[in-house]
Amino acid sequence: MQRQGTPEWVTTCLFYTLQEAEHQVRMAFGDFNTHFGGQDIIPMHGMCQGNGAGPPIWVVVSTRILDMLRAVELGSFVCMAITKKQIRFSGFSFIDDTDTIQMTRTSLETWRDVVRNLK
Repeated sequence: MQRQGTPEWVTTCLFYTLQEAEHQVRMAFGDFNTHFGGQDIIPMHGMCQGNGAGPPIWVVVSTRILDMLRAVELGSFVCMAITKKQIRFSGFSFIDDTDTIQMTRTSLETWRDVVRNLK
């Protein structure tokens, strides 16, 4: 976060708050009687589920990781079905839902083959 210009005190405040918070489950039938967290436990790592700052923080972290993979030329090389242009995936990620990648299996398959195989 600091690489992107967030002051150190803001980052410290955010993570200290998350680490010291007591989390409780709320259900349709009422609140769960016990809690998790607080000062009794080893500080948690990560952004915590439901934290509004989680998605932008994940972008900052994952972008740097993917940049490092690209810099050392790691990834999968793929030939595009329609244009036959070759591209490289250093990685991809998803949050909260599934992103499916469909591509040709051989250089002889066409884009119609790819569409036919979508299920």
